Amino acid sequence: MTSVRDRDDRTEVRVVAQTPTATTALVGACGVGGARRADLLGRLGNPLTTDGDGVVRLPMPAGRIAIVQLGLN
Repeated sequence: MTSVRDRDDRTEVRVVAQTPTATTALVGACGVGGARRADLLGRLGNPLTTDGDGVVRLPMPAGRIAIVQLGLN
């Protein structure tokens, strides 16, 4: 994880896959009501699926940065 910050009414998390091969990042928190991808300017992208514990499983290619915005209840 490289960054966590509030953006409007969501919590934005930036992660980077610092691995030589593809991996899966687990992003979540208690009370996650939804999650979406976002771009570097914070514009919302595609919705992401969260499991029953509020965790998003995010497949990531090696060296890739991903930004996820979490809606917390």
